[in-house]
Amino acid sequence: MRFAAQAVEVEVLHYWTSGGEAKSVAELKKMMEAKGYTWKDFAVAGGGGENAMTALKTRVVSGNPPAAAQIKGPSIQEWGAEGVLASIDDVAKKGGWDKLLPPVVSSVVKYKGQYVAAPVNVHRVNWLWVNPELLKKSQCQSANHLG
Repeated sequence: MRFAAQAVEVEVLHYWTSGGEAKSVAELKKMMEAKGYTWKDFAVAGGGGENAMTALKTRVVSGNPPAAAQIKGPSIQEWGAEGVLASIDDVAKKGGWDKLLPPVVSSVVKYKGQYVAAPVNVHRVNWLWVNPELLKKSQCQSANHLG
């Protein structure tokens, strides 16, 4: 007698709910479902992720955490210290993450040397987006005021 393999349901808490963010989540969902998992969406809109973190804390404290959650890099260490993250070293090893990820990224998604998070995107706080034409124009105007 053969039994059909039952897809494992993975509840994913995230706050990518608008525009391109929602499209990104749809792509992640497709990738997960292609591997035989069922994505159970737990989207929490608003607050730049603050509302989602409040929902996550409530679920963790009540003993009912989601299987996966979108967490900003620095918070990973805090959650690790709480003892609520699981090692995903097997997945990281299989994917060769130590060779693929720059140390600045891998150190953020590891807790005490073990991978506990998967990097999905990378943000920096010191980026500067510049319109070169407007910058040049403003520099010319500034130079005219100085001389």
